Order: sequence, then structure tokens, then C-alpha cells
Amino acid sequence: MSWSLWLLGYPDQAVERMVAALQRAASKAIKQGLSKCSVHSERCFEAELHRLKALEMHLSNKLDATVDRQALLNRALAIAKSQNARSLELRAARDLLAPIYEWFTEGFETPDLKEAKALLEQLRA
Repeated sequence: MSWSLWLLGYPDQAVERMVAALQRAASKAIKQGLSKCSVHSERCFEAELHRLKALEMHLSNKLDATVDRQALLNRALAIAKSQNARSLELRAARDLLAPIYEWFTEGFETPDLKEAKALLEQLRA
């Protein structure tokens, strides 16, 4: 059966399989990148790779006790700071702020939460 017929016949399953395949590919690419960082000392994208690993974990709902998403983001932030990579530092800081903001269920009228929301909206734009 051709891909187009398969997609038409089972669109939900097709989309789920494509998303799963993309997640596996992303996970593999991130692992390979981090491996190169440690083996070859190619560290220019190390902060971004840790941030992307945290994002991949979040998107795939991985609950791995040994690798905490926040710890990955903190590591990304620390690495970016040590490399003076301000753009990568900003990305990691944004990704740290978003889950903290999402924890709140009330108090959205307070200055702190208003400021956090405005900042997140600016960074997402």
C-alpha cells in the first residue's frame, strides 16, 4: 500500500507514527550531539543540546527520575553563562520560567505573575 493511501485510510495512526518517529530521531540526534561534546570537546552547542533534551523530555512526557528536566535546563543555563552565549542563556532561562509560571492556579493579577506572563509572551513572539 502506498503512503498516501495508508495516510488516507488511517490518518490518526499515521500522524501518531510520524510524531513518534520524529521524536525518536530528535532524541537520537540530541544524544549524538551530547556524545560529540564529551568525546571531542566540541562544546559550542552543548548548552542548546541540554535545553533541547529537556524540551524533548517535556514533549514526550518522559518521567525519568535520573534525568530531571529542570536540572538539564539549569545545566544549559550554567554552560551558556560560562561560554558568554547570551542567546542560549536567554533560551534556557525562558524554558525555566515557563513551567514555574504554569504551576500557578491563582494570583494572576499580582505584579510578579503579570510580569512573568508578559515576558513569556514577548519571548514566544
